[in-house]
Amino acid sequence: MTHRFRSLLTRIVLTAGAATLVILGILAVGEWLRPARSPSAFSIRAIDCEPPAGLNHDEFLEQVHYYGQLPEVLDTREKVLHDRLRTAFLKHPRVEQVIEVTITGPAQVRVQATYRPEEPR
Repeated sequence: MTHRFRSLLTRIVLTAGAATLVILGILAVGEWLRPARSPSAFSIRAIDCEPPAGLNHDEFLEQVHYYGQLPEVLDTREKVLHDRLRTAFLKHPRVEQVIEVTITGPAQVRVQATYRPEEPR
């Protein structure tokens, strides 16, 4: 091998190694900064409820998430969670009444509601 080729190969290997270390560092810092998920944390989509006629469970909870301006992840230890969920569900145009919000486990929530009929299009 010529000296020039060896020098070029060394630079390529060192550059690739440095880039790999930078990427691994960024991933490690991102993981370190990510908050640990609490056992009492739950996704809005994990709420146990019967959706109104014409909507499936996921569609309905996406709409509750949107209308209620809720974060994607909630925590059952939150003191105002019952009121917050009740208010969010009541903002959905199909929800007539929230009968009960029940926390059934560390990250399990059930909401019982009554619904208005679907308006014709």
